[in-house]
Amino acid sequence: MRKYTLLVIWVITMSGCSTIPSEAPSLSSELGKRISSLESANLTLLNRYFDQKRVEVDRFIQEVWLPEFADEFFQKPFMVNAWNTMVSEDDKKQRLMFLMKTGPKLQEAINKKRTELIQPLDELERYIARNISAEYEQARGINNSITSFLLSAAEVTKN
Repeated sequence: MRKYTLLVIWVITMSGCSTIPSEAPSLSSELGKRISSLESANLTLLNRYFDQKRVEVDRFIQEVWLPEFADEFFQKPFMVNAWNTMVSEDDKKQRLMFLMKTGPKLQEAINKKRTELIQPLDELERYIARNISAEYEQARGINNSITSFLLSAAEVTKN
């Protein structure tokens, strides 16, 4: 009975062997190209998404943060007094000097706030991009192994 069982297992195993179509290695190679194409598309989509988030940050700064910041900045007693003095004296040179002194400070504050809001987005984008690339690299590695196996099996089948 044991010999019979071994014979049945051997027959099933041998009949389970099949030939590898000659197209299989080239299909697997084509899959590798498609994997790279998909990676590129996903990274492009990721970049466009974060570009849109940066636009939203800029919009937030201009429409929400800057009006509040400017209101606070120009409510300081020193600024109120300086502005009232310039308006009452109607001296164009003083107004120009005031704008030249406050403008860079305002711009510096705006740039600092933008960096504060954009930096986490940049870091997250890089992190996700690295993970996407790592996953696709692993998929390419698996596909390369399969392609190599198929090429070897196709060679054996030819002989």
